[in-house]
Amino acid sequence: MLRDAIAALREPVLVELTPTDVEVGAERLGAGGMGEVFAGSWQGSEVAVKRLHARDASQAARRGFKKEMEMMSKLQHPNIVRVYGVCLPSTDSPLMVMEKAVRSLSDAIPRPGGLELGDSLRFGLGIARGLLYLHTREPRITHCDLKPANVLLSQDGVPKIADFGIAHIAVSTGLTTAADMRGTINYTAPENFDIQAAGYAEPPCDIYSLACVLLEMFLGTPPWEGLPMMPIFTQVSRGQRPVLPPHLERDVADLISACWQQSPGDRPTANAVIDRLMLLEDDRMPPPPDQTQPELTGLQAEMVQLRQEVARLRAAQPAGLEGEMARLSQQHQAQQQQLRQYEQQLQQLRQELGQMRATTNQQPARPEGEMAQPQQAQQPPELASWQHVATMQQVEHMQQQLTQLQQAPRPASNASASNMWQHAATMQKVEHMQQQVAAALRGQPPSWQHVATMVEHMQQELTQFQRQEWYERARGAESSQ
Repeated sequence: MLRDAIAALREPVLVELTPTDVEVGAERLGAGGMGEVFAGSWQGSEVAVKRLHARDASQAARRGFKKEMEMMSKLQHPNIVRVYGVCLPSTDSPLMVMEKAVRSLSDAIPRPGGLELGDSLRFGLGIARGLLYLHTREPRITHCDLKPANVLLSQDGVPKIADFGIAHIAVSTGLTTAADMRGTINYTAPENFDIQAAGYAEPPCDIYSLACVLLEMFLGTPPWEGLPMMPIFTQVSRGQRPVLPPHLERDVADLISACWQQSPGDRPTANAVIDRLMLLEDDRMPPPPDQTQPELTGLQAEMVQLRQEVARLRAAQPAGLEGEMARLSQQHQAQQQQLRQYEQQLQQLRQELGQMRATTNQQPARPEGEMAQPQQAQQPPELASWQHVATMQQVEHMQQQLTQLQQAPRPASNASASNMWQHAATMQKVEHMQQQVAAALRGQPPSWQHVATMVEHMQQELTQFQRQEWYERARGAESSQ
């Protein structure tokens, strides 16, 4: 309990000021939907003073504004604008006293042309860190109106997220909101168009806005520039996005595309965005100029190793493992197609054999009283018919197929021992079957019983061939594991 009390005492407390404590200057720094920002002074320091519009000066608005400022005053992060105090006069517009910045990110972006890649990555990384701080607080805070105009730059160029006028604060008893339609249409996520939509005013909507801010920093023009509100609303709702220029680096384009996915659940978290931006920054870091530089330690050394590994994998040629796997897959598909052809041919042979048996079993009716004569073993005349010729053609065709399979290319010299052994076993089976078919064709026209025996024998060989193939596939999978 004592520890909690000490922590509570250390938390910043919102200072409630009087009109005489704050001096509002004439220099206008900016304006927004809820008021205007002027340069001012407080306790001898330069500050920014935000004066709310008169329409927001009701008693209910004052109480809500004060409650929101109490929450904002507890935010202490290098990439969040610091709020010092609030002035709630009874007869005048409320004032908010906050940290003064040099200019906004919107003013810092050259138009057209955009910022240098290094500056864009640095500013994007600072904004993402600020979002991570907001999204992981308790209660969680979603900005809902992230855009370059709401990101301020300090004297040393540190980006700071500002203007929490419509921020969404999630509390255990519900949600505190200031409006239904949240954000500026050019930077607003599709789920924030409808208060009933899944993911409305949740952290992924800030990630979507961050993608739009990144694109504006790279190009120097806002997304959907020149389009009215309704066409933007229609295209974003349908999943369409601004066209990414071809000169944009692939990794940067992939990050933007990931951040503005249509489904909020498909977007990366602020933490994941930070990791990817850090990798992009590291890729641009020059090597040490000499050996006198201090040795990399800890996370820096690990990041260098990861970057080298990524470069090595990207430089790998597809003729390596992927090419070998593709070749084996094609070889397996060809073998499967051969087996299907053999099964079809055997089915045709069975049909021919059935017809020949049916014809042979048809005996002419004997006259009444005539004794049955013993049957003599002889070949039925139907063997010389077109059925026999068709059967022999099928056998010859199978012999040609076996010859083609035997002449299939051998595995590459760098193939595994399992693949070489499997190829040798397959060829041995094919050669054995080819010899049996050739021996049958060299003899006299066989009887239908001989044809039946040969067909059944070939069926057994094909079944054994299939079992051997599946065994080798299973053995190869175990050895690869």
